Amino acid sequence: KAEGDERQVFYLFDNSLSVSLEYTDKDVNGKPIGLSADLETLQPGSGELTVVLRHQPDKNASGVSDGLINNAGGETDVEAVFPLTIQ
Repeated sequence: KAEGDERQVFYLFDNSLSVSLEYTDKDVNGKPIGLSADLETLQPGSGELTVVLRHQPDKNASGVSDGLINNAGGETDVEAVFPLTIQ
């Protein structure tokens, strides 16, 4: 959290997974960090969850505060892919 204004964790779900994610932590500027989030499963399915730690994303860019990585810019520090099954 000490460098939360310089980083953001993104949670990317396959289109085959029906989930809703809401960030629950904020940096000093009121923008999400992503170390804490509420996840709601909407229906059963399976696919992949990709977790990305992005360094110096543009947190003011369109959709970034909602977890959309497309406009975030910055550099990826870590990326991990996990198989996910929702029952």
